[in-house]
Amino acid sequence: MKPAVNAGGYDPKLADGGQEGLLGIALWSPDAVVIDFGLKIEAFHRSANDYVE
Repeated sequence: MKPAVNAGGYDPKLADGGQEGLLGIALWSPDAVVIDFGLKIEAFHRSANDYVE
């Protein structure tokens, strides 16, 4: 995702954890915030299927 953000003329800032991310938001006043929960795609699809009958 970082190359796409850079191509849009933005300078992405990365955080190693939630506390660092919140501090960055307070200091940088970003235009957008993207949160990656670190879920593997397989796990996501498996849990999403729980809601499909």
